[in-house]
Amino acid sequence: MRPLRVTVLGSGNIATSVTLVASLATYFGEHPLELLFWDADEERADLFDRFARLCFTVARSAHELETVTEPEEALEAADRVLVAVDENCAQKFLKGRAEGRAPDRVEIAVERLLQNVPDTVPVFDLVGAVSPLRARTSRTDRWPYMPEGLALQTRPHQILRWIRGEEYVNELLARNEQSPLKAWLDQLEQSEI
Repeated sequence: MRPLRVTVLGSGNIATSVTLVASLATYFGEHPLELLFWDADEERADLFDRFARLCFTVARSAHELETVTEPEEALEAADRVLVAVDENCAQKFLKGRAEGRAPDRVEIAVERLLQNVPDTVPVFDLVGAVSPLRARTSRTDRWPYMPEGLALQTRPHQILRWIRGEEYVNELLARNEQSPLKAWLDQLEQSEI
């Protein structure tokens, strides 16, 4: 059975990607997943690549994972696209050009990233940046949980503690065994059978 090719744009999003990775690690659908991670911030992309590999190992998931440096490579032949682009990723992708106000930069970057993705490819928008006019886009307002303030500032340190084995990810994985993302993936798989 051919793997389902899922692209994560903005995989280094500190606010959303912990929950996203935990949800994907505990996903065992009809098709195996081939995940392509991309973020314009290569340091964050590397951090979440290492974190995802840890979560996949702990969850005994057979997902394939590749982190790429070019968005075109990540989007090539994608079956599904997850959008998690944050301000940091958008600014680096747009190469620091001051296009629009800060809140608009994410939407501008996402629009450019998705411009060559066919409307037939389902998109799950984690950050509310995809144009409402785009076909086959799903969004939920209550997921993923978005930490703020000190919890957001300390999140990279928490990820490193998990990667180093100073703390275990089991509780995080258990909390994300059910999610709107997994329901979306299952629903799409069922509609294609």
